[in-house]
Parts: sequence; structure tokens; C-alpha cells
Amino acid sequence: MLETNIQLKELINNLETGIFRYSLDSRGKFLFANSAFSRMLKQSGEDILGTSFQDICENPEELKRLNTKICTDGHVENEWISLKAKDGQSIQCSINAILARDKDGKDLLIDGVIEDITEHKKAGEGLLQAKIAAEEANSAKSMFLANMSHEVRTPMNAVIGMLDLTLETDLDEDQKDNLETAKEAADNLLNLLNDILDISRVESGKIVLENIKFDLRKVLDSVGKGLSVLANKKNIQLLVDIDPKTPKAIIGDSTRLRQIVINLVNNAIKFTAKGSVQLKVSVSNIFENEAELIFSVADTGIGIPKDKQDSIFEVFAQADASTTRKFGGTGLGLAISRKLVEMMSGKIWIESEEGVGSTFFFTGRFEIGKEEILSEDKKEKTAIKKKESPARAARILNVLLAEDNFLNQKIAVKLLEKKGWLIKVVDNGQKAFDEILNKNYDIILMDVQMPVLDGLKTTKKIREHEKQSGKHIAIVAMTARAMVEDERKCLEAGMDGYISKPVDAAKMYKAIEDALERE
Repeated sequence: MLETNIQLKELINNLETGIFRYSLDSRGKFLFANSAFSRMLKQSGEDILGTSFQDICENPEELKRLNTKICTDGHVENEWISLKAKDGQSIQCSINAILARDKDGKDLLIDGVIEDITEHKKAGEGLLQAKIAAEEANSAKSMFLANMSHEVRTPMNAVIGMLDLTLETDLDEDQKDNLETAKEAADNLLNLLNDILDISRVESGKIVLENIKFDLRKVLDSVGKGLSVLANKKNIQLLVDIDPKTPKAIIGDSTRLRQIVINLVNNAIKFTAKGSVQLKVSVSNIFENEAELIFSVADTGIGIPKDKQDSIFEVFAQADASTTRKFGGTGLGLAISRKLVEMMSGKIWIESEEGVGSTFFFTGRFEIGKEEILSEDKKEKTAIKKKESPARAARILNVLLAEDNFLNQKIAVKLLEKKGWLIKVVDNGQKAFDEILNKNYDIILMDVQMPVLDGLKTTKKIREHEKQSGKHIAIVAMTARAMVEDERKCLEAGMDGYISKPVDAAKMYKAIEDALERE
């Protein structure tokens, strides 16, 4: 028995974790401390015996809390406590302990295990600081992109707007060709900006896919018709082949699906000098009410080397540096497409041979629409009804334009005047608010970033005023702030619609009509 006790004591003393026994009598003192606990406190075992927790605990309140907890619950688990070593060094500890009685059943004891977690805590704090720093950096990046978007879109709105307006005037062939070339370059610049914003959104998880029923054939036919112009310029045949078994009505994000397909078909046309580009869709698998569709875009272009086929889906990556010089592009399109495909529970890959051509494949899972989509006849009737509604009827609207940039004012006024509408221009939000107090307007086109009172604050102020007046004026944001969260902030502020700059005339008219229909 004596030998067993000696072996047990040696075992306890050889452990790397501190072990102690503490008396809870009126004197409160350590009755036992193993070697690890002594080393932790930089004291000998004899020095520890007879001392109390009050002597080595840095925070009396912390000790009081632990004492109350163990007396109430009978134990503590993984609690933190700060102890002080003999040399004054602070030690962060984790303690596990139970309430017990001595062998006579009289005095209360605490038997505990204690571990030095100072380094772990420092590491955790370091990780926390790194996490905070990363979040701050990501926030700064998002803010930079938002500001960059705004600063670039503002002059681009004037450039593209003026080009569009001028192209509608009488021009000779050389003038028209020059302006169309400038318009194409401006559109390419806008696409680049959109790609940069998109890759930022998907990387930060700020893109949320919609789940809306749509006609797949109509979407793909639209893509085919839109890009056939580009294909025809290169004498390339563009084919769209949809398997008859493919569901007509599916539920998903048609905008993002269209974006993927356009990117792949556009690339195929770009890298094909002669031959054809074919877009095919079929059903890969059926899962109860869901269908996994497989899309492919095949071309007879330059092909991609085997050793480059994986890297082309990386951000800013292209198969060859000379590709950028010859064909242009940033290498963002495929990276964005891959991330969007993954969000659709699919995958994307390529099969290619240099000099022969490439075929890009991607899959996506979509819920099958249970109800029939409106026929074209019904849609036409619906469209006629909308045109006959008061908001869409040919009438003169009183429009208040709140915009501080002179060039943007000029563009918007010209586009609105083409409709025969009356326009009043103000250059800050406070003037817009004052204006509606004195005159009735049908709608406000509201810039977001303005001096004195910005668009969001102005909208909130107008909505508060309307609680008293009982009126409601339609407000549509018209802003160079084009991030997803910007649209959300505008709608949350009380706006009825949102369009981003550069302003597309058709989209602006539709946004105005839609906002008025909600009245």
C-alpha cells in the first residue's frame, strides 16, 4: 500500500498539468501542489503549502466568482483565472475543480487541475486581432471599390449618355463610325468595372442568388440573338441547341445564369477566327422536383494548352500573356463564372485541344417550375394593359431631378425631355425637400451622394413629412453607387426604385413607370 502511494505521488508529480488540493476552512490554504503547479508559480512545493488563493490570484472578484460557483454547483469546468507567479509574472490559467470532503467527512476541500494557457490565450488574441484586421481590410477594400465605382461611373455616365444622344442625330458615315467606336470602348470600360465589382462581391459573399421562375428557352434565345451580331461580324455561325426534354420553366437566378452563358459564348466568339460556336443545354439528372442541367459552349477556335486549362478559372489569369495583347480582357470573366456556378451547386470545366477548339461545360441545379409560364399571347395582353395604366399612359410628368453633377444633370434632362416631361433641377437634397413643400411633383429622381443633405437622408426626411401630409411621392435612386448593398440601402430608406449610372435610357423610363404604378 505504501509503495502504491509512492508510485501514485510520483505519477502526479511527473504530470505536466498542475494538480492541487485546497482547504475551504476558515484558514483557506493549499494542502497539496504537484511539481507542475510549483513550476507554474515559480515556487517550491513547501512555499505553496500554507498559502491561499488570495495570495496568488490577481483579481479578487474573479476568485470570488469562482468560489461562489464551485460552492453552488459543486464543480467548475474550463474556467479562466489569472494567477501571479513569485516573480510577479501574470499567468492565464484554465481550471477544472470539484468540491469534496476530507476522509473524516468534516472539512470541505477543492480538488483541482490547473493549466497554464497564457500562450494559447495570446495566440487566440493574436488570431482575433488578425481577424479584426482582415475584416477591416476587407471593409476598406469594399469601401474603395464602392468609391472607385462612384468616381468612375459619374464621368462615364456623361460620356456614354452624350454618345448615345449624339448617335441619334444626323451624322455622316465617318462621324457615326467614330462615335460607335468610342461607344464600344466606353461599354468595354463599363464591363471591366462591372467585372471588378462582381469578383469583389462573390469573394466577399455579398451576392445572393434569386429564386424566380423563368423561361429557360427565352433566356438562351435572347443570349443567342444578342451575340449573333458579334458572331456575324466575324462570319461565325452561332447555334443554340436546347434538348426538348429540358424543362421550360425553372426556378433560379436568370440574371446570373445569363451572365455565365454570355461570358462563355462571348469568349468563344472572341477566340474563334472561323467556323462555329454552339451553345447546348440538356438534362443531366433529375432529383424529385429539381433538375441538374448541363450547359456546353463549343467553338472551333485557338484552343487552350493542357497545362493552362486549370489556371484560366483563377482571378486575373489567362492562358497566355499574349492573349491579353491580342484579344483583350482581364481574366475575370471565367473566375466570376466559376464562383457563380458553384453557388448554383454546379461545377465548371473545359475540354480543349490547341488549334482545334474548346468546349466549356458547366452544370447547375434548378427547381422545376410547377406552374405554366405565361404564353406569349398572354404576355402581350399583359403588356397592353400596363401601357393603358395611368402611370404608363402618354401624359406629361412633373419630374424633380436632385443631382449635383452638372454633366449628369445635362444628360438626365435631355433623356427626360425626349419624353416631353417637365423637369426641375436642384443640386442638393435640402433643396429637393424644400421644393416638394411648395410644388406637386409626380416623381423625384434622387442622386445619393449630394452636398448639404444626401439622397438617403432626404428620402427619409420626405417620408417622415408624408406621415403628416398623408401623401406619397415616388422616388427613384439614380446613382453611381452600384454595389448590391447600395440598392438595398436606397430601398430601405424609402425609395421606390433604383437605377445605377451610367444611365440606360430604357431602364430609366421603365424604373419611372414601375415606381409610378406602385402609387
